[in-house]
Amino acid sequence: MLLSPVRWDAEINRKYQSYICHGEVEDHRPGYPQFAAFIASHPSFHVFRRFCRVRARLLLIKQDELSLLEGQLDEIDAREDKDLFLGNRRRDKNSERKEILSKLEQNLASYDAMLEHNHSIFASEVPRKREVENVRNWLDNKASVARDETAYLFKTQDLMTVQSSRDETLSRLTPLTERFVSVLCRLLKKASHPFESTVNFSQDPNLTLLSESVLQRLTRAIIASAVVVLLLAPIVIINALTVLALRMMVIVVSSMLLITALSTLTNAKTVEVFLSGAT
Repeated sequence: MLLSPVRWDAEINRKYQSYICHGEVEDHRPGYPQFAAFIASHPSFHVFRRFCRVRARLLLIKQDELSLLEGQLDEIDAREDKDLFLGNRRRDKNSERKEILSKLEQNLASYDAMLEHNHSIFASEVPRKREVENVRNWLDNKASVARDETAYLFKTQDLMTVQSSRDETLSRLTPLTERFVSVLCRLLKKASHPFESTVNFSQDPNLTLLSESVLQRLTRAIIASAVVVLLLAPIVIINALTVLALRMMVIVVSSMLLITALSTLTNAKTVEVFLSGAT
């Protein structure tokens, strides 16, 4: 089983050094202790469910409870025979209204807290297919956790990752670079190579952890080369052409390629894409 590359930068090293120092995954007993140690070994393995349907159900229930209380408050106000109580809160002697307002305050606070919490949950990133497959492969290889209790990994539409935001372009292109490097690693299996991980998190020979630092530098070099080609190649071609129509065609095609790459490989907003096309 080949795991996707992981990034051991200073921040992640500092954050997860405690797990690494406590030993390897195999130091823990099979089952949930070992599964938890594996998940904790790197942030890319932190793949969990959002429970979107359950969250929506609970929100609907809390919303309806508030609606009922709101209706009761309106009925109490409509039955009030003393206008003074409606216009002077300090002199209001209606205990029923005070009780409903207190319940409204408590339920509304709970409703708001759930809304804010759900907002942060739904804002979490969707895990990459390779990240989910990594966890599945490890579970299949160990076979120490009940399948029913790991079936959540197949609810792909409901999964999230709790790791911090990633560079979208690097996140898309690094797996392609990693596939090439993984083939190279197999060819150089018995030799020392620059892509070997310096972090020994498992004794399992089927687990390979590639160094993200080298992969990132290689991917950035490829991206830089592609940008240079997209920006400078049209200039060279235009200078070599003498027909105005062909020059215009080169400008249009190169602009389309650049804008397409910007809109598909990055998280650029629509206005940013328009600005890049205008400049």
